[in-house]
Amino acid sequence: MPPREWAGPDGELGSYVASETQGTLAAYAVQPNLVREHANQEDELARGGYAHRQLAELVQNGSDALAKVGGGKIEIAIEIARTDKYLYCADNGKPLDSDGVIALAFSHLSPKRAPDEIGRFGLGFKSVLGVSDAPEFFSRSVSFRFDPNSARRRILEVAPGTENAGVFPKLRLPEPIDPLECGAGDPFLAALMGWASNIVRLPLKDGAQGRLQKQIEHFPAEFLLLVDHVRSIDFLDRTRDQKRSLSVTKRDDECVLSEGGQESRWRVFEDTHPLSRNALNDRQPSDGPSECEIRWVVPLGGRLDPGHFWAFFPTETASYIPGILNAPWKTHSDRLNLHSGLYNDELTRAAAALVAEHLPRLATTEDPAKHLDALPRRLESGDNQHGNRLRRELLAAVARKPVIPCQNGTLRKLGDVRYPPSAVTGKQSGQGALAKWEEFARRPENWAHHRALNRERSAKIGRLLKQSAPVPRLPVRRGGKWLVLDELERRQASIVQWLQALVKNQPGEERAAASMAAVRTAAMIPGRRQGGGGPTPDDYGRIVLMADDTLRAPDPKSVLLPRRDSNPEVVDASARLVHGTLAQDPETRWALRELGIKVATPGHIREANERRLAEKFTRGARNVLGSPNPTSASWVSFWTDARRVRTEVALDIIRKHPSPVPSARTLSGDWVPLHSVLFPGPIVHADNDEDHGVAVDLDWHAEDTELLRALGGVAEPQDHAILSTEPWFEGFRNECEERFRKAAFERTGSTPQAGYGVFESVIGSGPLEVL
Repeated sequence: MPPREWAGPDGELGSYVASETQGTLAAYAVQPNLVREHANQEDELARGGYAHRQLAELVQNGSDALAKVGGGKIEIAIEIARTDKYLYCADNGKPLDSDGVIALAFSHLSPKRAPDEIGRFGLGFKSVLGVSDAPEFFSRSVSFRFDPNSARRRILEVAPGTENAGVFPKLRLPEPIDPLECGAGDPFLAALMGWASNIVRLPLKDGAQGRLQKQIEHFPAEFLLLVDHVRSIDFLDRTRDQKRSLSVTKRDDECVLSEGGQESRWRVFEDTHPLSRNALNDRQPSDGPSECEIRWVVPLGGRLDPGHFWAFFPTETASYIPGILNAPWKTHSDRLNLHSGLYNDELTRAAAALVAEHLPRLATTEDPAKHLDALPRRLESGDNQHGNRLRRELLAAVARKPVIPCQNGTLRKLGDVRYPPSAVTGKQSGQGALAKWEEFARRPENWAHHRALNRERSAKIGRLLKQSAPVPRLPVRRGGKWLVLDELERRQASIVQWLQALVKNQPGEERAAASMAAVRTAAMIPGRRQGGGGPTPDDYGRIVLMADDTLRAPDPKSVLLPRRDSNPEVVDASARLVHGTLAQDPETRWALRELGIKVATPGHIREANERRLAEKFTRGARNVLGSPNPTSASWVSFWTDARRVRTEVALDIIRKHPSPVPSARTLSGDWVPLHSVLFPGPIVHADNDEDHGVAVDLDWHAEDTELLRALGGVAEPQDHAILSTEPWFEGFRNECEERFRKAAFERTGSTPQAGYGVFESVIGSGPLEVL
């Protein structure tokens, strides 16, 4: 037997129910058309948008009752009592009061106003007519049933003319009943009365059980995440000995949803939005309070797939953001699609602000860019207007906030980070290079974290950048082609900038480690072996630390790896060899080989030495030959460097200079231009002191004789000397040209332009300057 505290039909509310029923009958007597109107309303609800929502509506009513007592549980069961099948829905919330009676017995008179009450119209209970003709409601305060046969009889007594209509309302005339008597004949009902405060019992129509079983199977467990006061829901199908149990618990800042031993973790973000006057005017005054609770519930630990708008149960309107975006949306009668209007538009803006505010909390230590997955995908044809509005509002809000993780994982605003080159972002093949770059502990922090730069996330960053500071999409020239770049591509660094950021401004003890990191990263950049579009050595910049402590681009023509069997401590630093620290590290050595750097052979080393010495001699020759007054020390350095390169190389370097005549050391110790001296021989003598000022010191120049002769050094005049390099030649040329111009004027009356005369030959007997 149920407890005695269940009120009987003669209680205060029982009398109230009876009087309300009498009032409705009196209204039917005065206005019989209400009979057909009410019957049609019920039929429309039973067959329309509420036709398959019996469990949802019963759970919502139970949830509202629990909200008034701080929380509890709901149990729904299908059971056979005697020979009939019943559906039971029980909760331990606040017992029914007079307002609740009105809501159940009338339409659009729900008293619910609190933000945590989710029923609004007093229509939900009417949906039970889809599965039952004679619903019963048991509450500790009052119990009653709706008996369709009794209702028809009583209506005909007061409004006999309504018989011709053929339809009668079933849920307008509640009749008080004795809960103890009913419990005595139904053990399962009696058991529920032991703990519940409110119980709905529905005698089921034929075929209703199958429909309810499907509703049990498809009831969204996530409902528990949207109402704080429902701690668990148990679904029992005692006809098939099946049970489905749902519960939710809080752990720190997460909610754990449990079902059948399986758990899922969720994070719940919520806000209460005060409605503007325009939004209130677009909503029925009876719809609820002037503020709405908006809740965004996001699954943790898996993919963030796009979800839908929810009005405590899922609609069919996609939101394009993950998880559940729940609010008391204004929906069509089917409860599956959102209405257009100022009310929903305002809730959408408030929802976008809520998501933007809490979006960064989805980031994790392991994946500091995880929250970017929650941003909506790009606009596609056929997207609904509500999802599009949310996308626009959300991107605009997020673009103003710190959402891009930098290297230490902290979030910065879009314009406060640098973005790696397009060669490594937005593609799976580039993730290795990004990760390798980030292995270097002393990398700069103001670069975007590699976890933010896969294909999907890069595209979302691009859409955020477009929102934050749109840049005209004008073509730019890249790699010899004109391209139209998106917003992210315009802000991305070049490969050179990205790699050299590792080695730039690194202290001496860190230069080798920085160079190793840059080289390893460069070897991971995709496209190197694809020909045509891949990076060139210059694209990588100066990232290879050399044996002479300089940095060079990884150019196989000028960079070599020392042999493994060579001792780095005795390697000739003048050779183009990689620094020993890099060369001895297996991963870096592999990376250099991937970049085309070859192991040095003796020939390579010789060639590299020659190339370096030639460059050094070129710089020295340029400085000395171009100086108006070279010092003795500079000429000593000039000839010392010249001896380190082959004669033909030195000769070519000297002849390329505008003043290609170097000075030679004479026996007097002076430095005299080569066209003003002679080798000791038939004209000048080494043992004659008077000749020492014009005689070349061949002992000092013993290693330079071949080069001196190639430059015109002689012991006596020659028939085929080059005269144009001697100092007197310029005056001689000018005098000859002036005479020619005068003669031309006398013959033709016109004077040729100065400076255009050319000698057919500058070869003759010489040198003459020495004379």
